[in-house]
Amino acid sequence: PELFLPVARSFLYISLNDKAIELFQKTDILLPDNEKPDDLLFSVGKYLFEKGDIGDALKRFDILIANHPYSEYVSEAFQIRGSILLKQKQYQLAVDTFDKALKYPVPKCKRVRLLIEKAKALTGVNSKENALIAMNEVNEIKKDCDAMDYNVDQEMGDLYLSLGDFRKALNIFSQVIKTTKDNSSKHSLKLKLAECYWRLDKKEDSLELYNQIISLNDPFWSNLAKEKMDEIQFKKENISEMLN
Repeated sequence: PELFLPVARSFLYISLNDKAIELFQKTDILLPDNEKPDDLLFSVGKYLFEKGDIGDALKRFDILIANHPYSEYVSEAFQIRGSILLKQKQYQLAVDTFDKALKYPVPKCKRVRLLIEKAKALTGVNSKENALIAMNEVNEIKKDCDAMDYNVDQEMGDLYLSLGDFRKALNIFSQVIKTTKDNSSKHSLKLKLAECYWRLDKKEDSLELYNQIISLNDPFWSNLAKEKMDEIQFKKENISEMLN
């Protein structure tokens, strides 16, 4: 272990992550839990998480949090744990976990990610007011995070749509679609815009967008738009029957 650790760290420093992980894993086997350093625990835990080995990943994060509570890696360990809980629909536990991550000093861009994840979890427990508070903070700091690996605005639009704030969702999706070049993303955004229009009682605008996508004859997106149209027609017929 005394030899593996500095070499693994050197590999990390020069971005040879696969070689670093290989050595960290060898060291992980050799050291007792109370002697494992924080960078080893986090690196191995994150690697196992990305490979889908959730149980063993969480074990490494638990040891990291228990033995190195002030480590620079603890916040991200909490974030990954929260993301796992979010996917498992354990929303309240996810909220609590993201709150723990946010107590640590993190760069603004990481804070944006944490707040968005927290807002999703709060939406899951129907805590609309607190979700909006988290999203307001995102709006304040996201301007400093242009170079992120995901579309913050689209995530915000999805959240506003989930929370029933269709006007804000519509405004965001309308802006995002102007800069989107990927066709699949455009089709997805048009479907979301169509839903926003429908919820805002702008039926003609909504139906026009659905018909646009149907006319593409795309095996996936056109069928999805047609399903939405059929769903709308089905609801209209049910309402008519109830009124009669």
